Amino acid sequence: MFEKFGTVGRVSIATDRDTGEQRGFAFVEMSVNAEGERAIEVLSGKELNGRALTVNEGRPKADRGSAGGTRQNNRW
Repeated sequence: MFEKFGTVGRVSIATDRDTGEQRGFAFVEMSVNAEGERAIEVLSGKELNGRALTVNEGRPKADRGSAGGTRQNNRW
């Protein structure tokens, strides 16, 4: 679908870490920014398999802090 707009560098399909099932979204990296922008413009809102697509530029992952308990008296 995205190849119509230019060279696709990479595609990553998001999956649930526990079940391995697809989560319903993916990341598509285009080689040229203008090609990616054109894909966003044309594909956003289009229907695929009965569902409307939301196509936008990816945002950096939010910092979620440390992944652990709280530290008290130098112990975890």
